[in-house]
Amino acid sequence: MDLRYLDSCSGKASQQLQKDTNELMARICCFPLPTVAAFRGHWCAAGAMMGLAFDYRVMSSDVGFFFIPGVDLGLIYAPMQTALMKAKLPQSLHRDVILFNSRRWTAKDLLAAGAIDAAEPLQAVLHKALQLATALRSKGQGPPRKALQGLKQGLYHEVLEALSAGAMSFPGRVSGVEKAAPKL
Repeated sequence: MDLRYLDSCSGKASQQLQKDTNELMARICCFPLPTVAAFRGHWCAAGAMMGLAFDYRVMSSDVGFFFIPGVDLGLIYAPMQTALMKAKLPQSLHRDVILFNSRRWTAKDLLAAGAIDAAEPLQAVLHKALQLATALRSKGQGPPRKALQGLKQGLYHEVLEALSAGAMSFPGRVSGVEKAAPKL
């Protein structure tokens, strides 16, 4: 989500980009097959929310951070984005990730908190993600596949219901602000 682009485009174009992005995140969240994300670097802001939409997450243990800097950018998340973060993050991370963007989270931190499923050296991330996807293959066929989307829609119904509740708002954002993460 390029905030400089959103600053420069019309309100209608900005709203459409946010709507499309949120719909894509909801589609991934409730996709009728198991989904696995492989993070080989930073996943932040809307990219972090997109990553949370996946069922399983594998992150590099030696490069990359996770953070969602809404508060530092003066943003209020769209209701769907808040619902997604609440549904996919362990409750113990809600305050620090959703409200305060308190730090850059490493794979070690996220694995200990239960927000990712594996932390691997950079060169092994894709292999581990593919290994996990292969182990889940049976859930994408026959009766499990037919059930999976309905199960996900029931589990994540608040995410789907919040899709129509609006977009992000920018009450504290100053156009052109470049701060994307807390100071280390």
